[in-house]
Parts: sequence; C-alpha cells; structure tokens
Amino acid sequence: MPALADLLALDDAGFRAVFSGSPIKRIGRDRMVRNCLIAAGNSGDGALVEPVRALLDDPDSVVREAAEWAIAKLT
Repeated sequence: MPALADLLALDDAGFRAVFSGSPIKRIGRDRMVRNCLIAAGNSGDGALVEPVRALLDDPDSVVREAAEWAIAKLT
C-alpha cells in the first residue's frame, strides 16, 4: 500500500504510471488526490502538513479546496 504522502505527491504522469492497468486510473489524478487529502485531514498526522501544503497551488480547484480543508484540520 503506497504511503499517503507519496500519493499526494503524484502529478498526472506519475499517477498514470502508478495506476496503469488499475481501476483507480478511471477516477483520474485530481479526484484521487482529493480523496487522499480528505484522508490526510482526517488522519491527524502532522507529518502530512507539508505534502498537503504543496497542493495549495494545484492547478485543479477541487484539489486546492481539499488541500485548504486538510490544512485547517491538521493545524
């Protein structure tokens, strides 16, 4: 099972490489990262603050909003 921080760091190319041939590929990188951000926020794991913070400037607005929510939960 990949670490949550590693999943949060995936760009589109990395997502496609990791999930090639997997049903997860169908949801796309943005929705998968959004789900990981929700898991990160609910985890209470302070070590995830920096990986989450890196997504505050993501090109996708859904990812950015989820990152803002997760930061609020983690700090």
